[in-house]
Amino acid sequence: MNFQIKGFKSWATNDGGGYQFNLYLDGKKFAYVHNDGNGGCIDMKFYDLKFMGGQYGWDESPSAIIWNKYVKSLGQWKSEFGAINGTEFFDHDTDTAIGILVEEYEMSKHRKKGILFKLLTDSENAFRTIKTHDMDLATKQLNKMFGEGKYLFI
Repeated sequence: MNFQIKGFKSWATNDGGGYQFNLYLDGKKFAYVHNDGNGGCIDMKFYDLKFMGGQYGWDESPSAIIWNKYVKSLGQWKSEFGAINGTEFFDHDTDTAIGILVEEYEMSKHRKKGILFKLLTDSENAFRTIKTHDMDLATKQLNKMFGEGKYLFI
């Protein structure tokens, strides 16, 4: 399954930020995704429901079945906060699956600008961009700026 985000728009909120976009599957419009950025679940509307006149419930449409199979294929994720109610591993859901797709989309935008790296002292989710696609040149520049072995390429 090849999901692609198109028409991505984001905005700041008091709770972090929201976004909306159209999700495509193998080049075809699949769903509209909206996160208002104020807590709560992501709103996902499958396009096949829109044209079927209420024939299916949310989780019964052909698109919903495909989506649910995709989410299950992601397996489980590990909590960063240790055990919660006796477990550290949780099944993915729509929110975490969309989060993965949005993160991949945003990283690919940054990769177009250059090579991604992080300093060993940076926080876990931080990254930086050096504006070149030449790995040898990037290595030379980063060694000069930060010292050898002080960074990781992402």
